[in-house]
Amino acid sequence: MITLDELAKKLLRESGVAIFCHARPDGDTVGSACALKKALIANGIKADAFCSDALPDKFTFLREPNTVITNYAGDFKEYSALCAVDIADVTRLGDFADAFCKHGNTYNIDHHISNRNFAKVNFV
Repeated sequence: MITLDELAKKLLRESGVAIFCHARPDGDTVGSACALKKALIANGIKADAFCSDALPDKFTFLREPNTVITNYAGDFKEYSALCAVDIADVTRLGDFADAFCKHGNTYNIDHHISNRNFAKVNFV
């Protein structure tokens, strides 16, 4: 079991992190992704947020969700790590599930008791 401090230290050693919201995004996943993105960027780490579905209009009052990428056809090789937030099962990544599973360095930060610990590093 990894601690929050250990998780933070690991993430801060990455050179770039792709952060994923779950399909049919809600406030938990969007807020988590945007907060993590902002924290990583503040520490000099390349970070981008992704979602396989468009964000609901109700999130337009937030600045950061406007930078969540919803149409991306790359392979994520430019990121040293991929991180899923508020996602209990890899299938909730939607169109990005396959790329996540193929990447060798993955993180999962979640609060659901049903979490399947699908990443290399899981903080549940």
